[in-house]
Amino acid sequence: MSADLINKSIVKLESFIQSTRDSGYKGTSSAIAELIDNSLEADAKTVQILVEHEDFSKEDNINIRVIDDGHGMTKNELTLALQFGGSTRFGSRSGMGRYGMGLPNSSVSQAKRLDVMTWRKSQQYLWSHLDVDEISRGEQIDIPIVEPRKSLLIDRPIDINQGTHIWWRNCDRLSAKSVKILIKQLHKDIGRIYRRILNENIAISINGQNVLGYDPLFQMKGLNKKGAKTYGKELVFEIMSKNIKNKGPHKVSVRFVELPVEKWHTLTNQEKKKFNITKRAGISILRNKREIDYGWYFFGNKRKENYDDWWRCELNFEPDLDEEFGVTHNKQGINPSKYIKDILSPDLERIALDLSKRVRDRFKNLNLNSVKPASILKVNIRDKIYPSPTLISDYGDRNSSAKGHIGIDGIKFNLGYKNIFSPEVFQYIKSDDSLDININIDHPFYKFLLHPLVNIKINSRFSFANYLELLIISLARAETHTFDETEKSYLDRYRNKWGDFFTAYVL
Repeated sequence: MSADLINKSIVKLESFIQSTRDSGYKGTSSAIAELIDNSLEADAKTVQILVEHEDFSKEDNINIRVIDDGHGMTKNELTLALQFGGSTRFGSRSGMGRYGMGLPNSSVSQAKRLDVMTWRKSQQYLWSHLDVDEISRGEQIDIPIVEPRKSLLIDRPIDINQGTHIWWRNCDRLSAKSVKILIKQLHKDIGRIYRRILNENIAISINGQNVLGYDPLFQMKGLNKKGAKTYGKELVFEIMSKNIKNKGPHKVSVRFVELPVEKWHTLTNQEKKKFNITKRAGISILRNKREIDYGWYFFGNKRKENYDDWWRCELNFEPDLDEEFGVTHNKQGINPSKYIKDILSPDLERIALDLSKRVRDRFKNLNLNSVKPASILKVNIRDKIYPSPTLISDYGDRNSSAKGHIGIDGIKFNLGYKNIFSPEVFQYIKSDDSLDININIDHPFYKFLLHPLVNIKINSRFSFANYLELLIISLARAETHTFDETEKSYLDRYRNKWGDFFTAYVL
């Protein structure tokens, strides 16, 4: 091939558009969030999201529309909005956007066809589009000429005098193929991203249902549980920026909360997962009140552990600090600089260590110093009438001296509830003066039988749950009379099988 025939364009359209489709959006929710950002930039007070089918016989043939009541766009603004990097707000720090990539990037990451309709109070409708297949074939090199239209391509679902209508067609890269699952995902994700903004007279709806805020700090009313308490005072940092136009200082605010350990620790693993209590340790990063990331940032050398699920942190910074926080162009995450880490990490690490210790101590107190249930009070009184078992394992064999025997005053019993990653209904630990029994709160025995009976009283002291506790305690107590490891091993296997059969029959 002659060198003269080689395409010398600085951008090879086919490769460019396909690469752009893999532009790093975490999912459909994040891509739609870019459109919502644009709507808010246009002073919209209402944003409607419609998830729909062209062909209802095919579940995976989904189209998405986003309609707002913002101030709309002029002919030139629409042309620039469809260009990659062509925004009139490029470099702006006053709002949500900055780079001018949001509309085209987010759209082609999810759909092959993007139609944009916009109008102002003149009621003159403007329309243009981008088409991935046309661009790949070299048929769409320039933005199509924007021509005024007498009406929209499709009916607008809201009666507004001005606004913009985004239409994603031929969606082939959505996070979910089911409309039901996608809508549920959008409600939760968008509710979280814009939780602060939804409280400021901004309404976002999905197929006619208003989006409620979702607060990972469990303090705001919405889709989440509510019950966390603020820990300490809000931290405020005044930080200089590399922004040439406005070096600052600029404010960074940080707040911590504690989850109600005493109230929520008895939730099952399934419930904790449902409410996003477990495996969500970290800090929520907000840029101008809009969440852009969630992760383990600014805690120095502190290692993340299970106790860290029981506290949360939220950081909000001003857009002039974008460079220091390393904000990606699509607002999908941060890569903070050493400069900002050195400023924030010492204080945040110290508080994180304090909170982790507080949670650890609270769980310890729950297990060791909680008020004894009526069942434990009864067995601690009555158990001394039975002969003391002989313990082996760490205390020698059954023929050894008296150190292997429990005293004549009986055993001190303790009963706790915790997650046990095992099919067993309960586990116990025996020592020379105590028997510590833990009931597995993740087992169906607890979830479907014991826990529902807690508040059903038989008399002033005992509930049905107390009698079930006595059943578990008596089983554990009987096992302490095991004389050798063979018997103990058999009982361990028996307890596992018992738990398995109960689970199978219940579920």
